[in-house]
Amino acid sequence: MKTKILIIFLFILFAIPIPLSILGTWLWYLISATESGPFVLTALSFLGVIVGSTYLVTYTYALIKTWREKKLSIKTFLPLAHCFLALLYVLSIIPAISYFGETTEYFGFCKEDFVVVDESDTHGGFHGDGYYYFILDCSNNKEEALEIVKGWKKLPLSENLNLIMYGGEKDGVKYSYELAEDAHIPKIENGYYIFEDRFLESTDSTDESVLFDRYSFNFSISIYDCDTDKMYYYELDT
Repeated sequence: MKTKILIIFLFILFAIPIPLSILGTWLWYLISATESGPFVLTALSFLGVIVGSTYLVTYTYALIKTWREKKLSIKTFLPLAHCFLALLYVLSIIPAISYFGETTEYFGFCKEDFVVVDESDTHGGFHGDGYYYFILDCSNNKEEALEIVKGWKKLPLSENLNLIMYGGEKDGVKYSYELAEDAHIPKIENGYYIFEDRFLESTDSTDESVLFDRYSFNFSISIYDCDTDKMYYYELDT
């Protein structure tokens, strides 16, 4: 009876995190690798895979030792020590993740080089659906911003992009997406824009002519306002 209670105790204390640690770290690694993220970030995620996966080894060893000795010992709590080391690992990579989030380029813009006025990310769930946007005040670094956007297209937006961002009517069909409202993007007349189609089956990432011929949206767009020196970034995944 005592042995059964002991096994139940060990299972509740240590075994439950096993699938979470293994699946979570592997998913993180796969996302980092497939999205061609920074090498260091991919390496950190792979290290996380090792930390998570080796937990199973630690737990199995502790369980066998505890079962054979029929009592709790230091070996019994090896998984707990493993969890402590994993916690230190997680705490150590938080600054790294934050740093890479700031240094990631969005159409040539790095958030750390400008002032972030507003930012929000609703991505979540298994499929990662949602939108992400931020607004940069580039007035203190205007020259760099203008150098970046000189390769973009001049406003106004194309018809399709204007319909999906601000809504409107085309060929008797009313479009009421108004995505610009979610990203707090006003109507901008003097500026530049750039578009990237991230749809898996897209053959030209700059082509938005087939934007409404799909069952889902996966794209990024950025608009630079030359009158206010603000850059608006928006990405959508459905």
